Amino acid sequence: MTVPANMFEMQSYDHFELALSLWFVGESVCHYVLQQESIQKHIHSTDLYFDVVIVESFVSECLLGFAHKFKHS
Repeated sequence: MTVPANMFEMQSYDHFELALSLWFVGESVCHYVLQQESIQKHIHSTDLYFDVVIVESFVSECLLGFAHKFKHS
């Protein structure tokens, strides 16, 4: 299964197909975001600190590592 080009195609999916599609959407989002140069700079930084780390975690749980990286829970 692949990510549909048109998200409206997903309205006819059953529950299993929808869950599987959302998994692939999340995987694609994570892959794209984690390859960005600005994100890579944050990942490899040793001197950054943030008072608050806000992460949207709907099908992009890979970003939750930033809370650990920057010592927040």
